[in-house]
Amino acid sequence: MYSCSRSPPHYMDSALPAEEAFPPLEDDAGLRSLSAASAVARERTSLASSPPLFAPDEAGDGDSPSMLAVPAIDTLAIRRRRRRTKESTELGSDSAERSPTTPSSQSPAAVNPRRSLNPAFSLSPRASSGSGMPHVTSVTPSVTLSTDRDKPPVEYSYALGTVEGRRNFVADVLRLTKQMSTKKLVEELVPVLLLAANYEDSVCAVARVLPGVVKLVPGLSEDSFMYFLGLIMNLCCAADHVVVRVVAASLQEVVRYVSDDIAVNLLLPLLMSMVVSYWSSPRAVAAALLGVFAARPTLVEESGMTLMQWFNCFIDLSSDRCQFVQEMVVSSLHLWVAVAEAHGVNLAEMPLPLVHECMREEKSDAVRHLHVAELVTLAECIGKEATTKYLQLPFIEASRDASWRVRYIAARHLGDFSCRCVHPESLLVVFVALCGDAMDEIRAAAVEQLGVFFHHVGSPEVLGKMCAVVASLAEDNAAIVRASVANFFYVLLSPSTVVVYTPEQRHALFALLTDENYIVGRSAMRNLELVAANLGRYLNPAGSDGEWRAAGRHSPASGNSRQGRRSGSAMSSPPSARAETGAPAASLAGVPVDEAQRERAAVVLSGLLDQLHIVSDSRNWRTREALVVALRHFCVALSEEGFTPLVYIIRSMLRDPVCAVRESAIATLSAVAAAYGPEWAALMAFDLLQKEFAFRARTPYIWRVVAIQSLSGILPVVSGLSPMDLRRQELMQQWMRLVRCFSEDAVSNVRLAVAKSFLAHWGWYAECGTQRELVRECAERLQSDNDVGVARVAAELDLSRLAGNGSPF
Repeated sequence: MYSCSRSPPHYMDSALPAEEAFPPLEDDAGLRSLSAASAVARERTSLASSPPLFAPDEAGDGDSPSMLAVPAIDTLAIRRRRRRTKESTELGSDSAERSPTTPSSQSPAAVNPRRSLNPAFSLSPRASSGSGMPHVTSVTPSVTLSTDRDKPPVEYSYALGTVEGRRNFVADVLRLTKQMSTKKLVEELVPVLLLAANYEDSVCAVARVLPGVVKLVPGLSEDSFMYFLGLIMNLCCAADHVVVRVVAASLQEVVRYVSDDIAVNLLLPLLMSMVVSYWSSPRAVAAALLGVFAARPTLVEESGMTLMQWFNCFIDLSSDRCQFVQEMVVSSLHLWVAVAEAHGVNLAEMPLPLVHECMREEKSDAVRHLHVAELVTLAECIGKEATTKYLQLPFIEASRDASWRVRYIAARHLGDFSCRCVHPESLLVVFVALCGDAMDEIRAAAVEQLGVFFHHVGSPEVLGKMCAVVASLAEDNAAIVRASVANFFYVLLSPSTVVVYTPEQRHALFALLTDENYIVGRSAMRNLELVAANLGRYLNPAGSDGEWRAAGRHSPASGNSRQGRRSGSAMSSPPSARAETGAPAASLAGVPVDEAQRERAAVVLSGLLDQLHIVSDSRNWRTREALVVALRHFCVALSEEGFTPLVYIIRSMLRDPVCAVRESAIATLSAVAAAYGPEWAALMAFDLLQKEFAFRARTPYIWRVVAIQSLSGILPVVSGLSPMDLRRQELMQQWMRLVRCFSEDAVSNVRLAVAKSFLAHWGWYAECGTQRELVRECAERLQSDNDVGVARVAAELDLSRLAGNGSPF
């Protein structure tokens, strides 16, 4: 077991003696010793080769960044120290306030410009004047980069002083890297990256592209990688925590990529300097990198430290006085699993001792809530048995934490964590406790985990208890909780689970469809697709699959292009339902359906239909739209006779004052016709023509448009009847009379609906046999229509397809 006591790293004792320090930069020669290439001069900006030292004259205005002094590291001096070569140097002894985080608007040099608190970072020039340092003026910088791999070379200019210029530069960085030689890249591109990193709006983007740039450097060596150190240290000194997290993730990728020589000679000294930095940002980055370094045995051996000392450094940072450093430690725990595997260390020794350490009450709730999320990542790395043995108890304790933030994150990850335990049902107590939490958001998050338990809990008894707990929340005072319950209708209303409910709980579940809160009702109705599919497998196990595929495959084209978008929006399932779509089918695979289950399914279906009639009278048009979309899914569970009550709802929605509701009703009517076949479609078409679409004088033009769109979706299904069937011939003759009349209608919207009907079903119209000449006449009339919109749609019709004989009616 590793100790949690703080022990100074041996590497720092051997490599950075206390009496040594970096030599002050007093002249131009000292500056040249830090850079392996000459400065790249431009007319409007002055940039030095990495690692550069920028010293702004004054704060710029407008888009000009507040130029921080860029940190630099004397790599040659560090390598001489590694050979134990002593140099006599002296640092200024002026005192400065120790702050865990450097504010972004003030560099450490502003506190004391003559001293860098961390000997590994030179944050400002130490000479007061005449040091020959390159300066960047407050003029908006603009840079020009040239490629030398292109023939001929190409120049690219970027106005880094503007947001668009910086965005374009960062977007082109990887492409420019591929077109530059190593010398060109390190002398021109890296300094510009360093300049762009000084802007708050581009520093994250620069950090993200850094690994890609490093990987594209041809023949990456110590000499070429040295140019990146100034940029890396500048990024490590960022004050913004979001930036630091991005930088840490990028540097992890860089460390995994570079060779051992680069990691040992350049990055390892930098890491050890950051571990003992006075500033929180370098320490936070170090916390994220320690595990990546330690996973490479060569680096541990070259450091002169034992693996225990490496882990003790990580433990020390877990007790850092800065909360952000502790957060980075917690988020990096899973990296040490790979370290233990690489060195053959038992997980009980590393890193699991820190699991309980990070959950102590004296830790901030921000640290504890990040730790709960990290437990899931750890569980993925160590397997189910180790998770159950070492991590399950800390997770259960987190679900009882005094902080609501910790309990909330535990509720959010309960399902994922349970999947990584040997027995997911053992967390039933945690699920019940979180469902009864005082916080609305925690109860809602706990309910959302039911979808995961439904597919991973093997015990029907345990699943029934969970459903009973969730069903009791159907009458919760918080709408967010009721909406979460509605998202799992397909679980709660399964015939295998409804048996555990009381009549009051069953009624409360059905009442969610008519909930006064629109979000709750919409969530319930969007879930009806899965409910109907599940009920269909109990009520009609032999024929439900084919009907369901037909209903799902049929997507009738509409004369209005908005129909597809609106129908798709209304049909979309909630996130939790979409994630598990189709899963209820697997639960019945190969399982016989008994009479008791069929009766329970019929009871559920009856209760749903009663509520749907109430919803059809809703004042909210979005609720009515969601309802009419949901109705099409009940074809799989109802016979043609059983669906008749729902047909009345659909037909009433055809007259809805809201266009979106009418369009959804038209699409649903076409889908139902496709599901039940040509016989049902013929009966429906005759009924509509005799009642709703029996046109008289002064019929509103909107109703004429609805007739065209509705019949255009139904009549192609009627073509499935025999060509000699009199019903088919009669319907086609009536329809063609309407088409001729509507193609000459005085209202352009009606003519446009006819043109769109032709375009959507042109293949069917082309097979209309003896009526083909009538179709051609109407199409030609529409193509020469005075309305531009009508003529444009009709122009897409291919009249040459009407040349054959076609099939008779």
